[in-house]
Amino acid sequence: MAEGRQANLDGAQPGSPSSLMAQQRAGAFLERLRALLRWQALKPRLVKAAPFLAVVAGFLLVLISLTEVRTVRTVGGLSEFAPPGTTVFEVATTGVPPYALTLAVESCSLEVFPLTPAGFALYEQDGILPAERLDCTTLNATLFDVLSHVVARNWDPTEPILFSLDVRTERLSHPYALASLPGFALVLAGLAALALGMLQRGVDRLRDELEAGLVQERKRKEK
Repeated sequence: MAEGRQANLDGAQPGSPSSLMAQQRAGAFLERLRALLRWQALKPRLVKAAPFLAVVAGFLLVLISLTEVRTVRTVGGLSEFAPPGTTVFEVATTGVPPYALTLAVESCSLEVFPLTPAGFALYEQDGILPAERLDCTTLNATLFDVLSHVVARNWDPTEPILFSLDVRTERLSHPYALASLPGFALVLAGLAALALGMLQRGVDRLRDELEAGLVQERKRKEK
């Protein structure tokens, strides 16, 4: 009884017409799926083009990752005479930080202190200057906040000192970023070809197994 119930649950008995019909339907479905994939007609072309596509995709990705363009733009500055003593100069800048500051001066008796708005407020309140300064030994600095004022301290008691301060911004850009789109498309095409190839092999294997089963069933019936 248990075997009879199990046979009813599983469907038709092996070798029965309904079993053969089910196998034939499954084989027909796999054949239609194989026809939809059309992989056999496409495979030789993709195999031949694969090295070229890989080289192109690799070149595009390397071009994107390594090509950088540094753009330097002057966004402010001043050129003034600093009289003896301490003098405050206002600096008008555009753009956004960080700023690259470059001092041009011939005398080593001058110190220049770049100030942010907060630093200038502290200087006005308590007379405190930051430790970072520009002079004849340190002509370049980077400021990561907005530059609003410059304090020039001239240690020469008799002569004013001419100095100039250039304020620039630097930006890195990737001009070939759009080239990543075809490179990404080539990578997707390669992955799709690999997936289709694996699916095609699975469909062929199932179809061969079903055909072998049908042949065995026919031989069993003939006996």
